[in-house]
Formats: sequence, C-alpha cells, structure tokens
Amino acid sequence: MNVSAVRPRGILAWVEGNGSATATTAAGTVINVSGTERGGPGVYVFSGFNAATAANKLTANVASEITSFGPETTNPGNLPAGIRALSGAGAQIDVTYTGPGITTHGGNGTGITALSSGTGSITVNSSGSIDTTTGSNAVGILADSSGTILPRSPGLLTDIQPINPVATAITGSVQVNTSKDVLARGEFGTGISATSGSGAVTVNVQAGSVMGGWQSDLDSVGPTYVMTPPLRAKVEAGQRDMKKIMSVHALGRLPEPADIADAIAFLASDQAKSITGILLPIDAGWLAAVSYRTYAGGVPWKE
Repeated sequence: MNVSAVRPRGILAWVEGNGSATATTAAGTVINVSGTERGGPGVYVFSGFNAATAANKLTANVASEITSFGPETTNPGNLPAGIRALSGAGAQIDVTYTGPGITTHGGNGTGITALSSGTGSITVNSSGSIDTTTGSNAVGILADSSGTILPRSPGLLTDIQPINPVATAITGSVQVNTSKDVLARGEFGTGISATSGSGAVTVNVQAGSVMGGWQSDLDSVGPTYVMTPPLRAKVEAGQRDMKKIMSVHALGRLPEPADIADAIAFLASDQAKSITGILLPIDAGWLAAVSYRTYAGGVPWKE
C-alpha cells in the first residue's frame, strides 16, 4: 500500500460513538505513507470523545513493514508515525507490532503512539524494530494515559498537544514491552516514553537497544550561594554568619537571583551561539577561592 497526500493515513479505523475499533494487517504486507505538508500514520486507530465504557477498546495487530515520511518541520500538526492509537475518552488500548520494522522520516516522528485520556489501560507489545531516523523531536514508542502527550517543541518543557485531559487524577496503567531495537536518533529524540497520571507504568526491554537522540546546544549554569530572600532573612535574623560565608568567596558579594537569570538569558541568546556543552559557574569566585585556599593552606584553612 502506497499513500501520498497532504496529510496521509494508510489504514484508518475510526469510531466516534461508544464503541471499539480494530485494525489488523498480515505478515508480508508493506505500508508506505508520504505527507507533502504533514506526516501521517501507516495504521491509525481512533475513538472519539464520548464517554467510554469498559467494553470500549482500540486494538492494532500489525505485522506490516511500515515507512512514514513527513517534512522536517516540528510543527505540532506534522506527526509521521508507524502506528497511532488515540482515545479521547479513555478507552483501553492494545497495540501489538510483529512486523519487520517501522521507519519514520521527518520531525515529530513516532514509531508507535498510544494515547488515552481516562481510566483505560494501555499496552504496547513490539517485537519489530523501530527507527525514527534523524527527525527532530522523535519518540520511538510514546504511550501516555494522562490526557496529554509529552513535549514536542525543541527543548521546551511544555505540553502543546492536549488530547482531552481528565478532571480526575485516576488514569489507566501503561505497559510497554519491546524485544527489538527502538531508536530515536535525531535531535531531542526519546527512545521510549511511558507516562500515566496515576496508574502504574511498566517498561520491559527484553532484547535489542533503546537509543535516544542528541541536543546540539546544551549549556547549564551552576550557582552556589545565592542571596535569595530566604537567605537574606536568615542573615538579618542572625541565623547565618555572612563573614564565614564570604570568607570562601573571591568577590565581596554573593550572586543575586537576577545574576542567575542574566546568565541563563545570555546562554539562550544569539550572543552565545558558538558556546555549547559548558557548565557556567555563577558563584562570586567560590570555586576560585576554595581552590586557592586549599592549595595555600590546606583544609580546613583559617583566616
């Protein structure tokens, strides 16, 4: 099967009401989907947002070789995927993949996605290899029962694609079992992500490798003593001895919270575009003073 479209789907099993949906493919079959504007799934099983009952279930039994192509963009609408199972009402989701392999190309790619919102449990069993190649923000296997998926913006810890967040904290369990490679080698890639609001989460890697991606620009700051409002209050109350604190600092002042913020803003700006992989101390010379005084007078030193 070959599907090429603006927003392609290979096989779609969709139930909008209170029911179940199942998609099954046989061994030896091949599914190729290619999106010109947005990537899409090779197999897609979906249930709508009506209240689910215990009988509701989404099932994908897939044995096909699947390739999904999408643009390199990390726009939230671009979601190339091998298998996607999504329930807006908390139906149970069972995904079993026994094919020779799933390969995705493009930003936000996922080998297998299983997302629910409510008390329905999620089980993913994969004995076929998964490779999201070099697409940014890719996830090999993404399973979540809490109603929101994980971050999909480069490096940002924010949810940007809610499904149907549940009002209760009670959510279904999530179980992921793999026995072949699960690779997400692109920028910000995650091999396996299994999350739940309150239900149990289990990940079993029985064989093969799980590989996440990389981040091209990763820096950090390392503050030590910082004159925060709580510390200032303790100093003013006589609960902290500033003379002792300052005796291990090269400068005559402690960093303020604004100094930390300024350093982070600098590292995140274009002015630091040629800087990566560093830990920037924001310590008023604490590291320098400790090293010098240890060398000069031993530990502990005396004023």
